[in-house]
Amino acid sequence: MDYRYAQIDAKGRAFNVSFLSGEIDAPDMILLGPEDDVKPGDIYEDGVWTPAPPVEPPEQPSGPTMREQIEQLQAENLNLMLALTEVYEQAEADKAALQQESLQTMLAMTELYEMINPPTPEGGE
Repeated sequence: MDYRYAQIDAKGRAFNVSFLSGEIDAPDMILLGPEDDVKPGDIYEDGVWTPAPPVEPPEQPSGPTMREQIEQLQAENLNLMLALTEVYEQAEADKAALQQESLQTMLAMTELYEMINPPTPEGGE
């Protein structure tokens, strides 16, 4: 035979309903009869069960939904990636321009050196 008990807190509110294999003698365990339709949250007072008051659904926060927030973040990420691509492409263009300028400077220095120090003909003085 199963014994059905409701376990109550100090205020008489049921927080657990259990099927046990034997009787229990504890002040916080209330033996339930077949007619007792007790659920967690119900209140036991003076031998009578009172159903728990209905729980109001939590108020929905105002503002964008989670989906809208995700879509906004995705759009921001895309804009950041595009901006980063532009910065990278500009840096690569600047790098190529500096390399070209450096090469031209080296060529000009070589020409200047050769003008200042012309090669000597072989065998002659």
